[in-house]
Amino acid sequence: ILEKWILENMQKFRQWFTRWATIFRMGLIQSLAFRAETFLWIILDIFPTLILIASWVAVFHGKTAIGGQSLSQLIIYYLAVLIIINLAEVHFEERWVERVRYGKIDYYFVKPISLPAYIFVQALGSKCIAFVSFLLPFFALLFGLAYAGLIAGFTFTFAKIVVFLSFLLLAFIFDSILSFFVVFAAFWMDEANSIGHFKWMVMGIFGGTLAPLAFYPQWIQKIAAFLPFKLALSTPAQLLAKPQVSQSDIKELGIFFVYVVVFMLIIRFMWRRAQYKYTSAGG
Repeated sequence: ILEKWILENMQKFRQWFTRWATIFRMGLIQSLAFRAETFLWIILDIFPTLILIASWVAVFHGKTAIGGQSLSQLIIYYLAVLIIINLAEVHFEERWVERVRYGKIDYYFVKPISLPAYIFVQALGSKCIAFVSFLLPFFALLFGLAYAGLIAGFTFTFAKIVVFLSFLLLAFIFDSILSFFVVFAAFWMDEANSIGHFKWMVMGIFGGTLAPLAFYPQWIQKIAAFLPFKLALSTPAQLLAKPQVSQSDIKELGIFFVYVVVFMLIIRFMWRRAQYKYTSAGG
């Protein structure tokens, strides 16, 4: 009996793994098909980073620190932001909003998989290709800055890398959840893409894309302290610029995990309600 139970469960696991591996591979293939677009997105992300770094180099002329941070710490911060943006942010909401809007997701309702899970796994496959494409230009930028003597005092510790990667994983899940909010909004409204624009604006302001939150006005810092966006971007970016991991970093990682779990429950509820709102006609 035990042997039969083990064989049955092994067969189920093999089927489960094959199903999701196929979807993951589809994400890889789609990214390879649009590799020029992926590379263009990377360049568009790196160029503003270069402009920001050049601006801070000019601001730091003759100064050793501004706002308690050195030039090297700020450059490391921007490099960390660049890593997070390219490895954690997703861009699937616009495509899927259009499919929902025009009633083109019927096909997915007859498959033995959840549509949100399908989108997430496919996005993960696409992100793997983006990661590989990102490495070459990023290391070229990193070595160029190091050769110019603009990066100094960076400490590479095992604890820091583990905590940063944990933040990065949660940031990817969190950003996917925000994109799902936009996609599911399309079940109730026609112009859901406007919410997607609002998402990028909020992340840019309260996430700390343009500068560390310490340089923002006090009222923005107070609002950001109560929102999860800084945990997805500013907090892990500041972590790499620090000499070591602190207790507050571990605490914020735990808070971020709670945020992600709560948002996942909300998304699950929205998906259940959204299925009752979906209609399509024609072929």
